[in-house]
Amino acid sequence: MDHDQLFKYVFGTPRHAADHLRTFLPTSVTDALALDELEVLPGTFVDETLRENRVDLLLSVPVRGTDAQVFVHILLEHQRTIAPMMPFRLLRYMLRIWEEWLKSNPAARRIPPIIPMVLYQADGAWTGPRRFSDLIAEPARLGEHWRTYIPDFAFYLIELGLADDDNLGPPTNATVLRFMQLVDARDARRRVLEWTNLKRDFALMLNLAHGMDIAGALMIYLQRTSTFEKETLMHVLNELLPEDNADEVLTSGERWYREQLRHYQRIIAAEVREQVTREVRQEFMQGLKQELRQEVTQEVRQEVRQEVRQEVRQEVRQEVRQEVRQEVTQQVTQQVTQQVTQQVTQQVLRESQRNLLERLLERRFGPLPPELKPRLDSLNEADLLLRFDTALTASSLDEVFGDDA
Repeated sequence: MDHDQLFKYVFGTPRHAADHLRTFLPTSVTDALALDELEVLPGTFVDETLRENRVDLLLSVPVRGTDAQVFVHILLEHQRTIAPMMPFRLLRYMLRIWEEWLKSNPAARRIPPIIPMVLYQADGAWTGPRRFSDLIAEPARLGEHWRTYIPDFAFYLIELGLADDDNLGPPTNATVLRFMQLVDARDARRRVLEWTNLKRDFALMLNLAHGMDIAGALMIYLQRTSTFEKETLMHVLNELLPEDNADEVLTSGERWYREQLRHYQRIIAAEVREQVTREVRQEFMQGLKQELRQEVTQEVRQEVRQEVRQEVRQEVRQEVRQEVRQEVTQQVTQQVTQQVTQQVTQQVLRESQRNLLERLLERRFGPLPPELKPRLDSLNEADLLLRFDTALTASSLDEVFGDDA
């Protein structure tokens, strides 16, 4: 039995948690809260390295007449030394709570308030800082308004070592808190027997539902977390109980303790199973990822091969098209050049033949009549050669051209 088990067993019950808030929070706050609808939320927000001496409880309470809710985060401090960075630690826990809340409310534009509450279990007063701003170094020369830009909050502190015995709440809550005060007390037995209200509240608690279980749990808690031996516990119980049923209380406590052990064993087994499942899942995913990587690599290789083949095909097609175009252009150019050259050559030859015939006729017969030149222009190559041969021996134009001259 440790502080975590006892604290969550009792104050993790909505009825006892609501009574705890009614006892310690200001009336102006509790009157606005629907404490009969209080919900105890699962999980812890304490750093894993600090859980040996600290246990927390998160409560969600609706605000009467609205859709709003308020979180109350209760932190139990079980250590003899003061935590000087407590406000900073609480701020970190508050941020974690808000982050978890925002995961379920991603569209929210405002966050619900959190009331941090610390139960200081050691004897004596809390001498550490009680506000976040108490942790902030006060630099010189910043003027008087710099604190406006610094976040700040205070936490509600319950100093169990200095708590008023008459103001610890209903019988069950008060009894549990008193026993939590005794854990480190050297004179625990004497203090138990001198607390007049403890005997009254202990008897009232036994008459409540699960009162015997809680009483037994308290005895086991005291036995396992203090220097009390069983004989001392029996003596304390006989002093506290209205009847001689100390054995029944201890038996009930031991039975409850065994049930708690089985409960925590189931939780640990579930956590181990979840951890192993995560590890096996991760191992399976790594193997599957490697296997799929090989398959996908082959598929991607094939896809890339096809894509590259198509791209190269297009590039080669363009190159071949360009080369063929150049080749065809050269061939067509040569053919056209030959044709044009041939045509031009024939035309130049005919013109040369025509001019030669004209010069020959002028040398032999003198200036030609104007009407004869169109006739020369209309003659083809064969006629020009025929007229040229005739002109060499003819005695007149008429003989060269016959009746056309």
